Amino acid sequence: MLYVNRRRFKCENCQKPFSENLEFVGNKKLFTHRYAHGITKQVTHSDVINVSKNNKLTEKEVEALNGKERAKLFG
Repeated sequence: MLYVNRRRFKCENCQKPFSENLEFVGNKKLFTHRYAHGITKQVTHSDVINVSKNNKLTEKEVEALNGKERAKLFG
């Protein structure tokens, strides 16, 4: 799994903390859109069990990434 470190800031007016927005990562996500797309591509050529082993992910993580990416493409 790829971990993205987001910088944290405080609002000048209310002092509430917030994280920077990154175009290549969804809000409150720990993976890039490209990574999710790559996992989905692997699943189309293989199966969830092998993709999870090859990427050191659980089957649930692969299914979640695959489902979200497919929903984005076909939804």
